[in-house]
Amino acid sequence: TRALTDAGFRVDAMEWWTGGFTDRKPFEEAIREGGAMPWDLIRDHQYAFWKKQLGGQKVVLLGASLGGAVAIDFAVTHPECVAGLILMDAGGESYAQPNPTLTSLAADPVTNLFQWRATNGLLPYPHLWSNEDSWRAALRAYLKSGGYQNRVGPELIKTVPQPTAVLWGEEDDVLPVEDAYKYQADLPDCVSVTMIPDAQHAPALENPAFVADSIIKFANSKVWEKVPAAA
Repeated sequence: TRALTDAGFRVDAMEWWTGGFTDRKPFEEAIREGGAMPWDLIRDHQYAFWKKQLGGQKVVLLGASLGGAVAIDFAVTHPECVAGLILMDAGGESYAQPNPTLTSLAADPVTNLFQWRATNGLLPYPHLWSNEDSWRAALRAYLKSGGYQNRVGPELIKTVPQPTAVLWGEEDDVLPVEDAYKYQADLPDCVSVTMIPDAQHAPALENPAFVADSIIKFANSKVWEKVPAAA
């Protein structure tokens, strides 16, 4: 973040609903009792953040890992909010989980495993919120829905209207590197695919300087300003 602000950019980071220390109980109840879809709730939360925190200003949106699928969904649904898109080791072309039906059926054991790994420090980054109220219930509700696989896939990716840069850890051990080139083929306006050296699935932690330079390069290019307005 420091490198980006030093380069003159404003940087806003948000935890999408159920991430970090957000209040999960209303999320879980909306799915369990109201039949809401997780991606609709998360998208509405993003839009409220954009409107209140960013004052309706178009942004360059970055999504990493599952956050990539979240970013794709938001960019397609709310093109008035997003000028450019950066996808980093992004879910969407594939996911580190079974198909939606199996994900739903395996919700309980997957939730148990994830909580055990988080609690015992066996994930690549800390999950301090794994003991927060409703964390387990919200994760289970998300998995029972089948996850973002039911919303974001190649067909939706082919409708992304924004210029998009793809960044990928060249040693990604969660999602296949080949997915970066699937994005290149499917995105209507993929301006670049950049392999990040000495990085696996969390390049922002593993090679932050390289990631920052790549973000600055894309942001300074202002490629979205060169896109002709729709008739």
